Amino acid sequence: MQLASVSRRVDENLELTQEVLKELRQDHWNTLLGLYETTVRAVEEAQMVGFVNQHIYGAVKTREADLRAERHVFDDYVKGHVKALSPNARSRNEYLQGHGEEIIADAHGLLMAEGSWFRFRVLRAASIAYDEDHAAENQQLLTSLVETTQQEHDEAMGRIAELLEALERRARLVAALPGRRSFKLGAGRGTDRHDIAPLAEALAEKVAVLRNRPHRIGELPQPALAVFKDGTAPKELLRILQYVLPEGTRLLALADVNDTEHLIHGNAYLGVTPEHFFLSSQSGVNSQGIIERQIPLADIRYVRTGADRAAGLVLDVITKDENIRISFDAWAQEGERLKDARRLGTLLASAMNIPDEERCSDPLLPSPAVPDRMELPGDPQRFPAPRRSA
Repeated sequence: MQLASVSRRVDENLELTQEVLKELRQDHWNTLLGLYETTVRAVEEAQMVGFVNQHIYGAVKTREADLRAERHVFDDYVKGHVKALSPNARSRNEYLQGHGEEIIADAHGLLMAEGSWFRFRVLRAASIAYDEDHAAENQQLLTSLVETTQQEHDEAMGRIAELLEALERRARLVAALPGRRSFKLGAGRGTDRHDIAPLAEALAEKVAVLRNRPHRIGELPQPALAVFKDGTAPKELLRILQYVLPEGTRLLALADVNDTEHLIHGNAYLGVTPEHFFLSSQSGVNSQGIIERQIPLADIRYVRTGADRAAGLVLDVITKDENIRISFDAWAQEGERLKDARRLGTLLASAMNIPDEERCSDPLLPSPAVPDRMELPGDPQRFPAPRRSA
């Protein structure tokens, strides 16, 4: 086992998360703490003498049933939180806002229970290895024990990390929204005790150390194409998207647009990533931190850039299930901003795709040859022909 230390700041915040666990899960606290201390002491004794005999392993062997029970209890708690965070963004945000304390308590509880269980399994493996008289017979058992323990431990730690990432991103998002609100613990009981962001971060950093992985929340998005009046996306908007977009998402383009089909309410933002494009009201993003519509690029069937007498430059995106018409304000009707808006059409048109299962044929009309290149109406730039699915 690898023993790692964390910074004083993390240690202090871990103490606070421990207080939350002790308060909310009082019926489990004494058992958890006892198991934690017992397994830590056994490991220290093993490290001191350099082996694990029955005198050392015997102290934890009698606690196996409790170790299993607490691990299952808190693993179920964490699985429940992860499942609750699976639906749409709005319900996910509401759940995080209302269950922040429970998430902190249960993540810390599972961290203690899983750590105790992992130490117990390592001590058992070491005690088997110490039995040199039966090494050949024990080899298969030892191999299976090590592989199973590692797999189960990785899965449990992965669930903790996933849950804490969602909580930490939500807490940071709340702080990034207008008014710089904070995400407090204890708010449901009428008290404001601690900002939840550093507590979630402390647990997440501890988990990252134990998993031997770096802990980081994605960097500020830097879209290569920004279709805005001054040519750059507002930093406040990028800071919100930093926590709204999934971890690791690369934002290729971001634009200030108008939704002329009224699929959403008010002015909109359109963003493009390597897998999706999203369309969301500016009020939804700026005030609530939600993206209302997200569509896979694979669903784009055709893109047309044209001009409308009333709306000026328009962009029609025909997807598998609907037609989306986007327009731009007067500032995007000439000069560099017009070039930017047209390039946005180029980017989306590059994803045009008609899967073979959606193609139709009729003996009255022979299948035409697909040209190598094609040109979009109203746009002097040329684009590759639509991709065909394998």
